Amino acid sequence: RFNPNATAPEPPPAPDPRQRSLFGAAWTLGCLQHLAAGGAASATFYEVAGPRGVQEGGVAFPLFHVLAAACEFGGAEVLAAHTPDPQRIAALALRAGGRLRILLANLTAEPQQVRLSGLGATARIHTLAPHALMQLDEDIQESEDRIQDSAGAG
Repeated sequence: RFNPNATAPEPPPAPDPRQRSLFGAAWTLGCLQHLAAGGAASATFYEVAGPRGVQEGGVAFPLFHVLAAACEFGGAEVLAAHTPDPQRIAALALRAGGRLRILLANLTAEPQQVRLSGLGATARIHTLAPHALMQLDEDIQESEDRIQDSAGAG
């Protein structure tokens, strides 16, 4: 209860519209980054479905994809991921077995340049929207196969 003198149930607060936006996805990734760096083993953010959830009416909100990408690497080793300006770019790097996943989020309204180092020769990049969120996956086991496939594709 928000009002101890209320005589009837109060309606729930209105959903936060940022939860359906790329801003909500970037904010979620930033939270995951800092929680993982601090050693958190788990976190609870949103309802599963509905206006306060990660999806509604079968439509997934952008933050759903951030959580799904991170959860796919549940129990993974959290690697150090440094950005020159953490107020502009959030980064979460995870390694599980022979796979590496780096999640990046632009925390500004302007396009940002990112330079990645220490990776193999090939990688797959997935974005939710240009200049907003990026997921980089590298399957260390398959890197040599992809290099050979692309070399022979001439």
